[in-house]
Amino acid sequence: MNANSPAKICFVIGQIGDEDSPERVHADWVLEAIIQPVFKDFPEFRVERADKLAQPGQIDAQIITKLLTADLVIADLTGHNPNAFYEIAMRHMTQKPIIHMHQTGTKIPFDVIGYRSIRFSRERPRDLTAAQDELRQMIKAVHAQGYTVENPVTNLLDRVKAAHPERHAGLAHRPAHVSADEQSAPALARPAAKPSETSPDIPLDAVQKRVLRAVSRLTSRTATGIAKDSNVSRSQVGELLDELNRQGLIELTTSPNTGGVRHRITPLGAQVLNRMSREE
Repeated sequence: MNANSPAKICFVIGQIGDEDSPERVHADWVLEAIIQPVFKDFPEFRVERADKLAQPGQIDAQIITKLLTADLVIADLTGHNPNAFYEIAMRHMTQKPIIHMHQTGTKIPFDVIGYRSIRFSRERPRDLTAAQDELRQMIKAVHAQGYTVENPVTNLLDRVKAAHPERHAGLAHRPAHVSADEQSAPALARPAAKPSETSPDIPLDAVQKRVLRAVSRLTSRTATGIAKDSNVSRSQVGELLDELNRQGLIELTTSPNTGGVRHRITPLGAQVLNRMSREE
C-alpha cells in the first residue's frame, strides 16, 4: 500500500453467488450502483468485497480478518444468505460500526428487525438516488463524534453489565470503536460469577418458577424456546430472565454452533429447583 492509498476499509457483505447468477447481478448492482458512488464522497475509504480481494491466501481467513478489523461494514440482508448472517453476527460481536441494507420486499429477521436498515429498490431511477442519499447520511452518522454502536449484542451486554456490575468490572464502557480483542465473543460467553449458595430460599412467584423450570429442561436454551415452554409472551420473558439472572439462578452463555445467546441454570438455580420439588 502506497502513501496515497485510502487509510480506511469498508467491507461489503451479503449474497454474492456464482458469476452471472441472479445473486451476483444483484450484488454487483448494490456495490456498483449504490455503494461505490457514495464512497466517492469519502476518499479516505477503500471499498472491498470478498470476491474481489486480491491478496493470496485462504479466503475464509481473509473474510474473518476484514470483519474484525474493517473500519466499517455494509451488510446486504437481501436473500437471507446464511453466510451473510453468520458474518453479520461476527461483526456485531466486535461492537464496531455496521450498516444494514435490504431490497424492498425483504422480510427482516426478528433478531435485527428493530435496527435501522436502508431499504432500496431497483424499480425507478429515483430509488437509486434515494438509497445513495440515505447511505451517505448513515456513513456520516456512524463516524460522528459520540456515536455509539447498537446491535443485539451490544444491547444485551449493556443489560448484563447493568444487572451485574460486580461480575463485569473488566468490561469497559462500550465505545463506538473498539478492537476485536478488546471486546469480543468470549466476553459474553464468560460464565457468571458463582453466586452464594448458603441459602437457596429465594422467593419466586408462579411465573418465575415456570420460566426457571423451562430453562432447566435443556443444557442451554434460547429466550424464544423458554417463552414457548413456560407459556409466557416473548416480550415478557426477557424481563423475567433478567430478574432470574440478577438473583443468580441462571446465567448467559453462547451457542458453540450459532453464537446465539442462550440461558442455562446455575448451581444455585438447581438448588432452588430441588427445593421447589420438595415443597410441591
